[in-house]
Amino acid sequence: WAQHLMRHKSGRFASDPRFVFFLFNFLQKEKAWTLGNMYAANNSFTTKAELVRQFNGSAEELHNLTRKIVKSSSRIPGTNQYMKQQGAYAYSFVNFYRHHTNDTENFNVFYTVSRLLCHFS
Repeated sequence: WAQHLMRHKSGRFASDPRFVFFLFNFLQKEKAWTLGNMYAANNSFTTKAELVRQFNGSAEELHNLTRKIVKSSSRIPGTNQYMKQQGAYAYSFVNFYRHHTNDTENFNVFYTVSRLLCHFS
């Protein structure tokens, strides 16, 4: 649907500078909803009717409900949980590689983040 709007014959979506930001925001939210997960922190939810009642209840009930939900965003690129998961994967890969080569081979990595390097490049 986004490509359809960008190719609209009037050109108003393609020429609007704010539409790109709207589209980016929409796609980020869609990715978060499809890749993210929500779990109940405990089994205090008895029935669907009780859950709906808490959703439609007072602000205090809704606040208590949100504290019982655990959010997981480990599949969304760029989030802290995603980066932690990727770091753990890299760490286990290096350990696996070292184990199978009996420490005869290793990785040499030099990584720097410097404003000076960004300035000259």
